[in-house]
Amino acid sequence: MSDRVQGIGKIKSKYLIFDILSYSFLRDQAVEYLFTSSTIYRSLLLKNLQLLSFTHPLLIPLKVWSPFDILVQARPLPPSLAIEPQFIITHNIRIELENISKYTTLIMPKMQVQVTEKSMVRTLQVISKWRPVKLTIIFEHSGMDFSLLPQSIKSLILKGSLTSCKGMQAINIPKLKISTNDNKCMIEALGKYIIPTK
Repeated sequence: MSDRVQGIGKIKSKYLIFDILSYSFLRDQAVEYLFTSSTIYRSLLLKNLQLLSFTHPLLIPLKVWSPFDILVQARPLPPSLAIEPQFIITHNIRIELENISKYTTLIMPKMQVQVTEKSMVRTLQVISKWRPVKLTIIFEHSGMDFSLLPQSIKSLILKGSLTSCKGMQAINIPKLKISTNDNKCMIEALGKYIIPTK
């Protein structure tokens, strides 16, 4: 069961339970939860499936090729919108997505971001709100602060010119791939933990 819904057994309101489930899960995660949840909760969700589908639709990521696609394909903007960008999120695109985020809660389980020395901190802070699970970071002669990595990440790929490292701590990431081409920052991969070292 997800850490986000461990205390769900103490909640009496089914509407509040639906709110928690719709925030915590995408559709594939919800299906997995249904199979592993107790009989009581399976019964509750099945009996109220029509209500749940209407008030709290479980999200399927919408493939988009630009931020403008979001506005075209998701009119009107729903309260929450899961998207799967088919592009690299650069500084300018990130600003456009931030503007869209003012009107809907964006969720991006999978994304590629490009960071520079100037944009690294702000980019990592913003994408944390989008709850990435699979993240690729492409460095353009930029350093990295590992303490800013989103907690939701399960798969991480690091590419490009990584010039320095901060946030010297072990980070639990099940799937890790490093293909940086700058020797100024060495990263040791120890199983599913990464320990940045200079």
